[in-house]
Amino acid sequence: KRVESLSKMTVAHIDCGKDSTAAISDTGKLFMWGKSASGKLGLGPGQPTAVVVPKVVEALQTKVVVRISLGRNHSACLTDDHRFFTWGSNTFGQLGIPAITTSLSHPEEISSLREANIRHFSCGGGDT
Repeated sequence: KRVESLSKMTVAHIDCGKDSTAAISDTGKLFMWGKSASGKLGLGPGQPTAVVVPKVVEALQTKVVVRISLGRNHSACLTDDHRFFTWGSNTFGQLGIPAITTSLSHPEEISSLREANIRHFSCGGGDT
């Protein structure tokens, strides 16, 4: 089925998780929709259980997102300046943020990877 809210833009990349979807526009804007458990959509606190219309991830508005991967209950993305962000469930440490033991509802940069020159990554059930 056509996603009407994205029909007026060029979608450069799409990824699907267990019950969520992400799309990156050709201008690097990240849109997420689906089940919002554990903050895995990155839309911030107070989201409904299900987001049925793609919403832009406001926390990344000033960034150009080039790659996204969705896991079971977490997400990760890479920007054009090689900054790596994660959000959602951290039950198994999959966000790479030791201080967070439950979940994070907005993207958080993993600054320790800033110089790593990441090119590819993938999110699984409980790992990144």
